[in-house]
Amino acid sequence: MLNSLGRATAKVHCVSDQDSEENLVDFQTEDAIAKVIGDDVDAVCRGMVEFAMEYAATARKDHALFVDAFRGAKFDLVSAT
Repeated sequence: MLNSLGRATAKVHCVSDQDSEENLVDFQTEDAIAKVIGDDVDAVCRGMVEFAMEYAATARKDHALFVDAFRGAKFDLVSAT
């Protein structure tokens, strides 16, 4: 379900819905998203929290790698001092 929600969200960034002056989409994207979510809002919330927690862990690891590389002078164009 979250995969479908993510795809729908990405598509919204690429095109506009029927309320806009663009004519690329002939339906309300909000209605399509609500249809995918259905009545199980809690499952969507749990999925979003799980994704956010995993993404946060990835961001922390990436930051630690960056800091280590920066302090270790692994960048040719900038220095820590």
